[in-house]
Amino acid sequence: MNSEEPKLLFLLAPIFVFCCCNLHAVAARHTITAGNPLTSNQPIVSENGDFELILPTPDDFYYARPAIWCMKYNLEVPVWSVYIDSTVVTTDDLQLSISDDGNLILLSKDGSLIWSTNVTSPAASNSTVAVLLDSGNLVLRDGLNSSNVLWQSFDHPSDTWLPGAPLGFDRSTGNHIFLTSFYVDPSYYSSLDVETVGSPQFVLQTNGSGEYDHSVQHLVVPTVIDIHQDSQRGTFTFHGRDGYTIIVLDGKWIYRHTCSENPSVGCFLQYYPFSSCVVRFYCGPFGICNATSMQCICPEGFLPTDPQSCEGGDCINGCRRVTPLSCKNESSSYRGYIFENLPDNPQSFPASDHEECESACTSNCSCTAYSFSFGCKLWHGDLIDSALCDHCSDGSPISIRTEIDSRRRNKHPERSLIGLSVGVVLGTATVLAVGLIVTWRCKKRSRTTDPIYSKSFRVFSYSNLTSATKNFSRKLGQGSFGSVFMGTLRDSTLVAVKKLQGLRQGEKQFRAEVITVGMIQHINIVRLLGFCAEGARRLLVYEFMTNGSLDSHLFSKTNSNTFLDWNQRYRIAIGIARGLAYLHEKCKDFIIHCDIKPENILLDEHLSPRIADFGMAKLFTRDGSRVLTTMRGTIGYLAPEWISGLAITHKADVYSFGMMLFEVISGRRNTERSEDGTYVYFPTWAAAKIHEGEVACLLDNKLKGEANSEELERACRVACWCIQELESSRPAMGLVVQMLEGVQEVNIPPIPTYLCNFVWDENGSNDTQVRGHCVDVFAE
Repeated sequence: MNSEEPKLLFLLAPIFVFCCCNLHAVAARHTITAGNPLTSNQPIVSENGDFELILPTPDDFYYARPAIWCMKYNLEVPVWSVYIDSTVVTTDDLQLSISDDGNLILLSKDGSLIWSTNVTSPAASNSTVAVLLDSGNLVLRDGLNSSNVLWQSFDHPSDTWLPGAPLGFDRSTGNHIFLTSFYVDPSYYSSLDVETVGSPQFVLQTNGSGEYDHSVQHLVVPTVIDIHQDSQRGTFTFHGRDGYTIIVLDGKWIYRHTCSENPSVGCFLQYYPFSSCVVRFYCGPFGICNATSMQCICPEGFLPTDPQSCEGGDCINGCRRVTPLSCKNESSSYRGYIFENLPDNPQSFPASDHEECESACTSNCSCTAYSFSFGCKLWHGDLIDSALCDHCSDGSPISIRTEIDSRRRNKHPERSLIGLSVGVVLGTATVLAVGLIVTWRCKKRSRTTDPIYSKSFRVFSYSNLTSATKNFSRKLGQGSFGSVFMGTLRDSTLVAVKKLQGLRQGEKQFRAEVITVGMIQHINIVRLLGFCAEGARRLLVYEFMTNGSLDSHLFSKTNSNTFLDWNQRYRIAIGIARGLAYLHEKCKDFIIHCDIKPENILLDEHLSPRIADFGMAKLFTRDGSRVLTTMRGTIGYLAPEWISGLAITHKADVYSFGMMLFEVISGRRNTERSEDGTYVYFPTWAAAKIHEGEVACLLDNKLKGEANSEELERACRVACWCIQELESSRPAMGLVVQMLEGVQEVNIPPIPTYLCNFVWDENGSNDTQVRGHCVDVFAE
């Protein structure tokens, strides 16, 4: 070593130490002062590093608001925010600083005031400081006296309840502290509050209706947290018993993030309601929610109040009686149901048995239903919040009153008595048998090692998924965004694990969007059970479908897969349409799949379709403020607007569905060479045959002509309407469901002009016969 090198190192050492100390000081900054405001270039961080206060940049399209983010246990979720209208205020160069009067203020690029703490008597600006504490509380206090707290975010929460933060009425200040839903929507909002009349209860108020949902109690006050009341302030706080827990209110949903201190356990997410069926007034008057399909149905003797809103059998606006009730006892009939919970506002009646309870209801003209379970209960007026109990052993029986049409009243009462007796005996035997089976199954389930899995959306560790998939050795398939592997969880549940590749989303956006997709529950959509986000790794865990994908049944040249007859194909088409209609029109967030094709349709053990592969799905707000222009999807199913560069809407999925529907009908790829050696683009030929009234020739040859001709005609017309060149000409998926079900008439569609450019013979030249037919059609 040169003799000068030690001297040089000795001289550079102080500089190196100075730089390191200054870098540490910059990284550890956790205050805002009058001379040192917060900008979007660098956040302030709590001393323990668990929380960060971050200002948005123009690139932050998902969460464009100043927010405190929880980084503890790699949660990376916003826990407090300042609402700004990004359509009015640009997020360029925002600044959070101390004003001249000592308030914490948010300024826009031009210096306009956006938000302020509005403290009436703050300290002088040169002594006021904003500090982000280790608890996640942003505190504005006197810098010369830290005990003099002027304002704190804990007293002004947004949508998240943190450990140690107060909730309820503060007797010392007169302030009412409660959570407000993330979405600022005048048509729907919610709040989480504490009701202190009598014993304290946590309640969810929705839509400002004055109706409270007390059933949220079991999620907000579970066994994993302890609730404490401040004797002086009267407010309530909570702390996790084993690990770290936060509670988030998001519209009608409440999430509970819980992270164990044991790294091998990690974090998991639970939410309330577990299904739409527990949302207040979800199905309207007399509507019954089916917890399996998440759809609203009408009881026997009732019809939808608004048939137009009853798309796909989902009657969310309630039901009305076919025949109004009368006061004639002999004209009343009852239909029995098993509900998860009895409707609200029953009246007790001192009946000694079931018959006396029914008689009490029948003798009262306004009685609409009764239940004899732990006493007699009668209902008067509309039944609200009814949910069927399909697979539970502890449901509540209820009998809904209907009116027998006088023209159909039974003229032979003795036959009715015999039939009733036989029915009661058989019904009782069936109920007992089902009860024994359900009880046995419930006991069997209770012995599983993962009690959280059944009702939660889980965060998996990478090591757990590596073990479940046997080091990713059981590959099921390869997609555009990654590979899919078969896995087995510790409770023997089969899952499909998708290992994403090339995903450019940040972890915050990935977690937020995946959680939204995980909330989706529909009978025709593959359920997302959980995810993994560790470092650069992104994995999705889905329920496993035993019959594979639709393409293997339609296009396979072997006999190894189940052959689909026409009835199965038509039922599959309707199921896919219902699933898409749910994504487009019924979800809390507007979801466009962007890659509908047979490979992304899975079939369960009953050959019912499930829409899969949300790796390419994009979330949209309902007002259309976020649009897609970057091409994604699969050639052959892409709508024309993908090519033209226009903004993408849900009608792109409609187009893809139409293309796929042609393949379901024909059992062949749309671009496959026909039997006579030509390369006639199948949708073009199909459109021409629809106009000629010769749709039978479009049917899969393997079906040997065995198909319902009316359904075939309807399916072909629907497919052609879906692939129209103009978005405005394509039907919405809700209307597609109605057309396939025969509720809506389907007219003959025009041949899309662009299809006439996809006609070739075996030599590669245009097929003049088909092209001429296109010209003839357009000339009409």
